[in-house]
Amino acid sequence: MKRQLFPLLLSLMLLTLLLGACVSSLPANTPVVPTTPVSSSGAVAKTTIPHTPTETIVPQETRAPSAQNDAKQPVLQTTPVFVAEASPPPAPIPTPTLTLPSILEPPAARDLALAFLRGAYQVKLPDSADFEPAVINQDVASDVTSVAAFSSGPWLVSLGDAQFQEGGVTRPVIISNDSTGASWRGQIDGQGIVSTLLAVGLPTYEPQRVRGWVGQIVKLSAESPYDDYFFSERRGSHGIDSLDPAVLAELERYQDQPGLVKVSGVLLYGVDDYNGRQLLINQIEHRAGPTPPPLPESAEHSAPTVDLATPTPFFGPTGALTNGLPGSILRDHVYVQGQAEAVFENKVIVQIEDEEGEVLGRGIAPLSPAENSTGGTFAVEVAFENQASARGGRVALYAENPSDGSLLLLSWANIRFAESGKGQVAILAPVEGEIIKRTVLVQGVAADLPNSEVLVQVEDHTGTIWGKAKTQTNDAGEWSKTIKFRRPPTARTGRIAIYEINPIDNSMTLLAVQEVRLLE
Repeated sequence: MKRQLFPLLLSLMLLTLLLGACVSSLPANTPVVPTTPVSSSGAVAKTTIPHTPTETIVPQETRAPSAQNDAKQPVLQTTPVFVAEASPPPAPIPTPTLTLPSILEPPAARDLALAFLRGAYQVKLPDSADFEPAVINQDVASDVTSVAAFSSGPWLVSLGDAQFQEGGVTRPVIISNDSTGASWRGQIDGQGIVSTLLAVGLPTYEPQRVRGWVGQIVKLSAESPYDDYFFSERRGSHGIDSLDPAVLAELERYQDQPGLVKVSGVLLYGVDDYNGRQLLINQIEHRAGPTPPPLPESAEHSAPTVDLATPTPFFGPTGALTNGLPGSILRDHVYVQGQAEAVFENKVIVQIEDEEGEVLGRGIAPLSPAENSTGGTFAVEVAFENQASARGGRVALYAENPSDGSLLLLSWANIRFAESGKGQVAILAPVEGEIIKRTVLVQGVAADLPNSEVLVQVEDHTGTIWGKAKTQTNDAGEWSKTIKFRRPPTARTGRIAIYEINPIDNSMTLLAVQEVRLLE
């Protein structure tokens, strides 16, 4: 057995020595030679070498045996190594360009607003061509930056800076008359749709009976303040709605169908709907037929031209708010002043409503008779439940309908709700009804104000600002400021308004008002 094992062990030893010599003859790092693929046409194809961006391969030195010297003298040999290229930087994200539609350019926006007032309130205005560029007055409204103004006689059109928002772009517009004190405030969106925010001193009109009007139901985009409108080349463009659920369901169904509709009902003026008018229908019939021709480019803004009888003016009941103006931020109460005429039982109803129409607070105010007038003024403080902050809503003025007890909307002002229980202010001077001219000393007390600062403004009932200044409260919360203000062209009702300024976004919260009389 030992003789047989010895040759076997000797063979294994010789085999181990041979394998060791073979291994030692190999280089420490074998060069990697990339293979370049060739296409079927013979062209060399581009090779993409995979790499990890965070790793860098550096050349390494190896020692290879010399072919002429069995002593294996060392020779430096560089292994080919491919270094990964850095990834190109990402392309910058382009900044979207905000483009203002041509219909919102000052001349076009002015003409849309004037046409709206002519149709919605039947106001006799000068021709649009008669309005000339005027001096821009930044005191037209506290929350609007005016960028253009046009005037003709006592009429002034002020256009605010365009507001770009997620839902689109709007242009604020204010039209006022210095002689009568009438004022209208609204906005125009990118589709040329005009909507009312506040109307003061403009007449209302009796509804007009409508029977068998034929036209189209045009559906508006989701960004529009209204759902749809009725269009007819003969009858013009009007908002459309119904109080009958069955008729309303048919109206919504016909929005997406070709052809024409035949409607009957009443046409209301000066309402919050498309073009300031609304067809309140009780009958609708779909008329089968070919799809009507496309609307003319200016159809949305055209006034009725044929068969639209001039409505009968109806100056009662009418009313206006002289505070609670657009843009005010209310907490849990508001002091509302205004004027009204020909209202039932000589009283008005003021409601604080949220954006869904829910009534958060309500107050009833009797009228104080005015000289040489069938109407009068009113003042009432309305407390309301503010359930959440930063919501939209409105202060709405109503009169009772003697026939059925329903409420007739006379005027409103869009507002916002803020957190309750913060700043408080009381005005000590001037007293209510005081006559002021050119300068006025305003005094009061305050508590819990950011930066212990208030903004004092002299305003008229249309919201025009005649003078303003900021002042600080002392340690006891007392404040005093003499305000110099411009002379209005005519004597009018005004107010001293005290605002809190938010130091973060500079938003204004109306805290207190005092009614005064402004002399010319």
